[in-house]
Amino acid sequence: MNFRVLSAFAALSLVSLSACGGANTPTGLAGAPAANVIVPLTKTVVVTALNGGSPIRGLEISLTRNTWPGGKLIAKGKTGPMGRVRLSGNWTNQELICVGGRLHIPSGYKERHKCELPFPPTIMLRF
Repeated sequence: MNFRVLSAFAALSLVSLSACGGANTPTGLAGAPAANVIVPLTKTVVVTALNGGSPIRGLEISLTRNTWPGGKLIAKGKTGPMGRVRLSGNWTNQELICVGGRLHIPSGYKERHKCELPFPPTIMLRF
């Protein structure tokens, strides 16, 4: 009789173990963010600045959150010979991201900016 009890216990144990890892079993790591949490990712954008169709060299471009100018700075850099600058930072697709610059000219300056949601990987500023 003891053999039957042990056999029944062993069978129940196997059934219990086979249920592990089922659809209702959590598989994430302890302390990991929930599935609906939005985590910022490192992203890169290439900005091209043109004045009358010509690339603008040495123009400072800034990438900000929510507004430009005055938004929280993500990154900034100066355009190269082709009028391009690559900026990287962390943001989500649910954040309003802005990019802009100020071109100084003899009579003052021209200012251009764009704010997008979600923010594209390439963007052009025409001055």
